[in-house]
This record gives sequence, C-alpha cells and structure tokens, in this order.
Amino acid sequence: MTPDPFETPADVPEADLLDQLAPVDPSDEEPDPEPLSTAAEPVSEVDWVEQQRAVPLDDEPEETGAEQ
Repeated sequence: MTPDPFETPADVPEADLLDQLAPVDPSDEEPDPEPLSTAAEPVSEVDWVEQQRAVPLDDEPEETGAEQ
C-alpha cells in the first residue's frame, strides 16, 4: 500500500476529500446565462411597476384596528 501524499484529518468525510482532490473538468461546468437584453420579449416598465406590491416593514405598526 502506498502512503497517502496528503494528510487527511479524521473529521473530514472521504467524499469531500475526493471532491477537492479531483481535477477540474471545464466541460462539466454550466454555460454562462444569456444577457437579459436577448430575451424574446422584453418586459415593459409599466407592466413591471404594476406587478410590484407594497410590503410592510418590521418597524411599521400593522393596522389591525386595535389601539395599543
């Protein structure tokens, strides 16, 4: 049996060590996403604004009708 060239701590799983020691395969990576400007149909700014919803923040009191 050949000696291990890397000192491996006992608390690291073998699968993690093998993943770190494996050579990187560039063909295995996901391709870069296309820029947003190449969308088939651009979203109009008016539609985007209409879809926005007001979200209450934590520091704003909720309107429940009960006085504190």
